[in-house]
Amino acid sequence: MNHSLLLKVIFTILSASSFLIIIFTAISSDFSSKELQILLSSNITCDGSRDSDNIISFSLFGDWKDSKWKSRFFRPMKKNILFSEKFYPGWILRIYHNLPSDLTRELDSTNVRFCTITSLNSDYITNNFNDINPRVWRYLALLDPVIEVVTFRDSDAIMLQREVDAVNEWLHSSPTYHVMRDNQYHGVKILAGMFGIKLGKRRAEVRKYTSEMIYRSIRNKNKDTDQNLLAKLFWDDVRNNCTVHDSYFCERFKVSGESEIRPFPTKREYLTYVGNIQNDQVREACPVECRPKNHKDWLFC
Repeated sequence: MNHSLLLKVIFTILSASSFLIIIFTAISSDFSSKELQILLSSNITCDGSRDSDNIISFSLFGDWKDSKWKSRFFRPMKKNILFSEKFYPGWILRIYHNLPSDLTRELDSTNVRFCTITSLNSDYITNNFNDINPRVWRYLALLDPVIEVVTFRDSDAIMLQREVDAVNEWLHSSPTYHVMRDNQYHGVKILAGMFGIKLGKRRAEVRKYTSEMIYRSIRNKNKDTDQNLLAKLFWDDVRNNCTVHDSYFCERFKVSGESEIRPFPTKREYLTYVGNIQNDQVREACPVECRPKNHKDWLFC
């Protein structure tokens, strides 16, 4: 059987019955491929529950004994959990982590699911988790057949109403992917913590890219690994089927097909920006061409 067709058959079966254990015998050697090793042994859900089709996925890792780490990552994560109840009602936050239980208890909430990376139902992940770049952990959510929409966020970037307004505009549009750039330093194709996917009809393709992303992240500890792999593996598909909210680089990264580049739908407040860390602010006015058509007077758009 053709490898691509074989994958589609597996994805169809998994989607139809989320918790079915599929045992194949006398199968082709294609099953030894890295893609299928990851897929067939990946988590279906982190804790066996299905509370929402919509997920916000985080990676949380580091030296949890360090007070600087707690200030930079842990406390903002606590704020995001609180804010998400207001901004994303009905959504579930998945936190892929390797933290001790006393810290997860501090973060526990009805809208949070903890995905302990060492305890996922995956021999492949468990055997390699020390080598997989932890920034990529959050992308494991894309291998879950019960999820319909996933957005990826950084634990140290505080959620904003501006972000939610952009996400809602994307959710009510047809494109599969969502890309945001909201700062003069956001000059990359896809920011790893400002990205979203409606799995839908692109589920098989997305799983293929994700499996390759996980594989390529092994023994690659570079802090930009996730972003670089998104550009290499996802961008060619993304650029043909995305909604982009871009306040600075609306003319740099060309898109085609069903894609559209838009300004953010609401005016920036207090010079903050989507993806901001430690109350950082924008320092440059938005290019005129990136401002809303009816609000060219929004200097910082």
